[in-house]
Amino acid sequence: MESRWHDHMGKETARQEWDLLDEIDWSMGEISQREWYNETDLTDPSEYFIYDYPPRVKGLRDKLLPRFAEMLKEELEKEKITA
Repeated sequence: MESRWHDHMGKETARQEWDLLDEIDWSMGEISQREWYNETDLTDPSEYFIYDYPPRVKGLRDKLLPRFAEMLKEELEKEKITA
């Protein structure tokens, strides 16, 4: 989009790139990235990759899993006491 705003990319090229993003099955992780990398006409496409976890996964990791681990630990301790 930034390239389009700064007139570095024509309307038709922008549409092709947008359609390519729509066509790729992004659930395949790195395979999807490689497919996009091979198909795109953008210059230096590797600069567009973001190697990070989605916010929902970070929330799961940072908030839910520690709480779950604590609850599981307490439950196992109660089982030790009653056994």
